[in-house]
Amino acid sequence: MDEELRKEVQELCKIVAQLQVHNPHTETNTVTISIAVPAPEKFSFIKEEWPTWKNHYQIFRKATKRNELPQSLQINNNVVLHIGPDIDRLLISITLQRTQESFQSYNEAEYLFTDYFDKLTNIIYNRAKFNLRNQHVIEFCEEYIANVMALAKSCKFEQLNDELIRDRLVVDVRDKILSEKLQLQENLNLETAIQKIVQAETIKNQNDEAQAAKFIKNIDRQSCEVVNYKFSKSNHKLDEGYRPGSCKCSKHFQPKPSSDHNICSCDCNEENLDCIQLKKGKEHISMTDRICISNNECGTPVCEHGAYVVKEGKCPSKKEKIEEFRRMRINY
Repeated sequence: MDEELRKEVQELCKIVAQLQVHNPHTETNTVTISIAVPAPEKFSFIKEEWPTWKNHYQIFRKATKRNELPQSLQINNNVVLHIGPDIDRLLISITLQRTQESFQSYNEAEYLFTDYFDKLTNIIYNRAKFNLRNQHVIEFCEEYIANVMALAKSCKFEQLNDELIRDRLVVDVRDKILSEKLQLQENLNLETAIQKIVQAETIKNQNDEAQAAKFIKNIDRQSCEVVNYKFSKSNHKLDEGYRPGSCKCSKHFQPKPSSDHNICSCDCNEENLDCIQLKKGKEHISMTDRICISNNECGTPVCEHGAYVVKEGKCPSKKEKIEEFRRMRINY
C-alpha cells in the first residue's frame, strides 16, 4: 500500500515539475497555466466580411491584452500583421502616400478601414432587397423574422433600424388579417409585433391540425359504413377463424379478418392503395402504402368496431385528397 502511494506521489511531482516556472527573485515556485487564445484568420478583403472580422479581432485583442500595448505596437505588430500582407496595397488605394507609421492610434486605423469598406457596400441594393422581402407561402414566421433582421444589418438604418424592421414584418407577413390588425394598433414596437406574429401562427397551426383530424373523420363517415358483421354460428365456429367468402366486399376491396377472427373488414386491393384505413379505431388517410397525411403510419387496416365497406364508388384518390386539404388551407 505504501509502495503504491509513493508511486502516485512521484507521478504528481513529475506533473507539477512540468508546470512549474522558477522565479529567481522569489523564494517559492509558482505554477502558471496559460490558455492560448486562437488568433483570427487573415482578412479576406471581402467588404461584406469586414464587420465580422473586426468584431472577432476586437475579442482577440482584449483577451490577449493587446489593447494595453503602446499604440504603435497595436498598429504595426498586431492589427497590420493579422490583416495580412495586402495591407500596404489597401493603404495606397485608400489615401495616397499613407503608411502604417502615419496612424496615431489603433482607433484611427480601424475607422479608416471601416469607412473604406462601407463605401464599397451598395446600400441602395441592400435596402431594395429588404423592402421586397415578404413571407413565403411555406415559410415559418421565425425564419422570415430572422431573415429580415439579417438583411437590415447591411442597410445602415441606424436609429430607425427597429422601426423599419417592424414595418416590414407587419406589412408583408403572410397572414393579411393579422397584418391589418397590427397596422391599427398604436404604439406598436418591434418586440410586440414579433410576439403577436409568432403567437398567431402557433394558434393557426393548432387549429389546422384540429381541422385536419375532423376532416379525416368526416371522409371516413362519408365513404365507409361500419357494420357489425359476425360469423354465422350455424356455418362457422368462432374459434375456427376467418374463411374466404365469409365477408362480401365490392370489386375495389378485398376481405380481411380481424385479430379476434369474429369480424371481417374490407380493404382496398393492391390496385388501389390510396384508401381510408383504420388503425385502432383512429382514422387516417393513406397517401401511399404506409404513409399518412397526418404524419402517422397506418397499420393493418382493421376496424375494431366491425367491418367497414364502401357504399358506392371507389376509394378517394391521392389527388382528390390533396386538393381537398388545400381547399381547407392546410399546409404540409
